[in-house]
Amino acid sequence: MSGVNLSGALTKLAFDHPFFGTLIAMTPVIEDPGLPTLSTNGERIYYNPAFIDKLTGPETLGVLMHELLHIVYLHCDPARRNGRHPCGWNAATDFAINQELAGWGFRLPKGALLDKKYKELTAEAIYDQLPRGGPCRCMDYLL
Repeated sequence: MSGVNLSGALTKLAFDHPFFGTLIAMTPVIEDPGLPTLSTNGERIYYNPAFIDKLTGPETLGVLMHELLHIVYLHCDPARRNGRHPCGWNAATDFAINQELAGWGFRLPKGALLDKKYKELTAEAIYDQLPRGGPCRCMDYLL
């Protein structure tokens, strides 16, 4: 089933959002059943087909856009992270991306890191506002 859900989301992205559709067409999207959800290393997107199977079509589109924006915004680049704790940085980048996606009308799965208080803030500004030492809860993780 995930092949249908995934290919449908990729096709919808190509037709409804051609700029992002072009970017994702140039990005390897690789199945990895060992992941809990999806992830990126800044060059490729990895996904767990069992996780994709549980999503609706719009949610699949949302999580693909989420991972693509990590790549676009260079969130995996060590220079951009600038020594910040990896888990806190990933949470901050997730909050920033998810606010943007919600504003554009994309749907994300329940539990996605989304808080209106971070609207229009950069990942760096969000990181500075996150509590230190708390539990790390991210939708994805950077390889």
